Amino acid sequence: MTGARNERYWFKPRRYGWGARPITWEGWLFVIALLVFLVGVSIYVRNNYDNLTVYLLWLAVMFIAAFAAISFAKRKTNAPWRFRWGRWRA
Repeated sequence: MTGARNERYWFKPRRYGWGARPITWEGWLFVIALLVFLVGVSIYVRNNYDNLTVYLLWLAVMFIAAFAAISFAKRKTNAPWRFRWGRWRA
């Protein structure tokens, strides 16, 4: 085989700013699942626990989930992530 990757991308870089946006149903499903997970964990922790250790653990879970999600989205984006100013059109 040659070095060509036959990979389908789920995200496309944003026209303005930094990051990417979903362009396939898999990308949208990933974003929705991430939001459901983060909100669900937050609601569960808020309703069932009331001490500092659990809140610090919750904060660590949020950071790890966000880092993992950004890393995954970068791999599934069809161009490198960088700040973009958009395109000037005449």
